[in-house]
Amino acid sequence: MHTHFEMAVHARTLNDVGVAVLFFDTRFAAAVEAHRADMKSVRFFVAIGPNAPNWAIAYEALMSQGDIGDPALDADESEICAIQFTTGTTDSPSPGL
Repeated sequence: MHTHFEMAVHARTLNDVGVAVLFFDTRFAAAVEAHRADMKSVRFFVAIGPNAPNWAIAYEALMSQGDIGDPALDADESEICAIQFTTGTTDSPSPGL
């Protein structure tokens, strides 16, 4: 996500690709909160940094509950592993696969 876009653009972008978890820096908490209801696909908000808002999961708390063992994930290289959005110079950002 580009910091030069307004949060409303980010909310639309997140919904377009069905993002379920949003990790964000607590310095952007007010902006995220202002558009949280617009982010229909986001089920979990994870705050990185001090003073996580009560509607988000603190990153440190999330990490403390994890397993440090190797998850031995089986990756399918034919699956999408990254979505790079255009910068939206002529219109809103759009995903490129």
